[in-house]
Amino acid sequence: MEKKQESSEFTSALTKNETILAALGFVLHTVLLPLLAAGAMERGLLTEEYANFAVYAFMAVYTVIALFGFLRRDFDPLSDRIIFSIFEVFTEYVGLMCLNLALDSLLLVFFDLDNPNTQSMNELIVSGSGAIRATVIFLAPIVEEALFRALLFGAVQKRSRVWGYILSVAAFALYHLWDFIITDINSLIYLVQYIPAGILLCRCYERTNTIWAPIALHALVNAVSVSMLT
Repeated sequence: MEKKQESSEFTSALTKNETILAALGFVLHTVLLPLLAAGAMERGLLTEEYANFAVYAFMAVYTVIALFGFLRRDFDPLSDRIIFSIFEVFTEYVGLMCLNLALDSLLLVFFDLDNPNTQSMNELIVSGSGAIRATVIFLAPIVEEALFRALLFGAVQKRSRVWGYILSVAAFALYHLWDFIITDINSLIYLVQYIPAGILLCRCYERTNTIWAPIALHALVNAVSVSMLT
């Protein structure tokens, strides 16, 4: 019984140095790089598609280099429980699709509006090249899971599981909509659409004890969404 309890304990964690590097990455990804990308777009140096790609490509390289030890350590619980991890990813995916369908239906019925971030990304995917697809399917899951799950959820979960969920989910939702909220306060309502994903990605991470599971889940969700548009 003890052995089973120990194996199910959530032990995935960044070291102190990795936490500092991840926190620096958070500032880079949410503040500095978007400002540089916006400046490049204003000067006509980059289109929106390639500005997004540049930001995520830089951050993906940064994440792999800065958190290589963490990413390598988290391969061990993945390989130890590969069948369970795969099952968990698909279970969370089905649950997320059901919750998203219900939420989207309610928003359309009561507000008759579409999520501006989703609209913007869909337009980029449909009209863009492979760069935006690579960003959404491969780069974004690695970067965002390292920041919102490994950094925010992982660090706080050790002290308070509830606050770990709250911080990670709230930051994840705000990250996707803050620029729309600044120009239109009504966009606040769409924060609820990111709550199921934020919760289930944290749950997937917590239950599998490896950051690679929520990365896979995030990539699966994005890949299916992209395939439905192309």
